[in-house]
Amino acid sequence: MTVSIGQTIRRLRKERNLTQEELAQQLNITSQAVSRWESEAGLPDISQIVPLANVFGVSTDVLFGTFGVDNDAEVEKIIEEAFLPVRTAYTREQTEAAYAVRWERLREGLKTYPNNLRLLSEVLSCGVCMFRYSEDPEEKQRFYEIYCECKRAADVVLNSSRDVNQLQDAHGYLVMLYTKAKEFEKAEEQTAFLPKNQGVATIIHHSDLEKEIQARCENIYAYLRNLEFEIAWLSIAYRKQGKLEDAYSVCHTFYDTICSVYGEYSYRMPFFVDEPYQGRLAAFSLQLGRTDEAMDWLEKMYDDKVAMAENWRKGIHFDVPLLRGVSGEMAKDAYNARDDLLRTLARQEFDSIRNTDRFRNILTKADSLPDITV
Repeated sequence: MTVSIGQTIRRLRKERNLTQEELAQQLNITSQAVSRWESEAGLPDISQIVPLANVFGVSTDVLFGTFGVDNDAEVEKIIEEAFLPVRTAYTREQTEAAYAVRWERLREGLKTYPNNLRLLSEVLSCGVCMFRYSEDPEEKQRFYEIYCECKRAADVVLNSSRDVNQLQDAHGYLVMLYTKAKEFEKAEEQTAFLPKNQGVATIIHHSDLEKEIQARCENIYAYLRNLEFEIAWLSIAYRKQGKLEDAYSVCHTFYDTICSVYGEYSYRMPFFVDEPYQGRLAAFSLQLGRTDEAMDWLEKMYDDKVAMAENWRKGIHFDVPLLRGVSGEMAKDAYNARDDLLRTLARQEFDSIRNTDRFRNILTKADSLPDITV
């Protein structure tokens, strides 16, 4: 679908929170003229195109709807060739020299494709890697030029791209750029555009390593929380596809990993889904013909659920290297270990072992737990 110049002007104006009157004032025209453009009752005079582009901070190509119409294969070739020196760099000196070469080649590509978002994103990425804060006058000027080039690339991407990943990358690179430039308030502002549940883009606290450690640990915890859900649903997808070994493998690998990370607090992992991991692993084991292993998982599930109930109100303050200083909160207001265990043990998948001594023992212990919601 072709987007008219009037529709583009309206979109850009709204994105920048400008009224028609405010835009008209900046262009020294009447608000009625802006209204005519946006309603497609008239077109801007040719003399207004460049001023319009300047007000919005975009190229004229954006206004005319020809932005980004480039030779994709040629652009990819430029990006690939620009990255070649980096691949063969090993020492710090070689890496710095390689990035300088990459930077110049990417900027040379922009002369041919000045508005290509892919190329602009690469310029932003390369520039952020190269930039560093310096008080040396000569270096300061050089890095300021890189800083400005990165800002220009980011502005175009953020104003013109509709690719969510590209936009998030641009905000993330700006966080790093502002952090390196010690403009921490600007960096903090950019984090508002990044997904909170992924723990993305913590500011690097150069002057306070304790704060940096705390921030990084909190990010890791957020990633792990999110990964719990992804692994759970991945295992379900494999199970539905009939790939039981794959379903078992992803759950088992993650369970071992999280237990290693959480240490003594591993009992709290994970109960954010209706089907406990230990119960799921038991069901997979049983379907794969490994009865003793299934019972081992059910017994582990019982131990973990009891430990969770006993520690429910105590709160969790991790003291392991990957999560040091992080406080963990339970996802529900209340927890009933007895109901949770009995619900899982009643599942149809366990009918074949329901009359075994080990299963009956677990069921008896679970049923004898206090019927109290803590």
